[in-house]
Amino acid sequence: MTKANEVCALAYTKGQMVKERFLRKRTSNQLLSTKGEGYIDTVFKILIAVVLGVLLMIGLSALMNSEILPALSKQIKGIFTGIPKVPTGGYVPTV
Repeated sequence: MTKANEVCALAYTKGQMVKERFLRKRTSNQLLSTKGEGYIDTVFKILIAVVLGVLLMIGLSALMNSEILPALSKQIKGIFTGIPKVPTGGYVPTV
């Protein structure tokens, strides 16, 4: 091995050791950390969002069925009253 290759190999080895030390320290810090979100927090947030979404959908469907759809159908029937019906034979008399 030449001197340049030995220097490169030594630098690479030292770099790997520094990287390994850094990763080991970061991993241990993550494992020992008690701050931040855990799985339980995330599960509760998702459950709360799902429950609120279901309640919102139930409320909107009840509102649609009790208030909006009957009023809408009443207005549509009011629009079409007084319009003569078209005969089913395909012939439309002109007035």
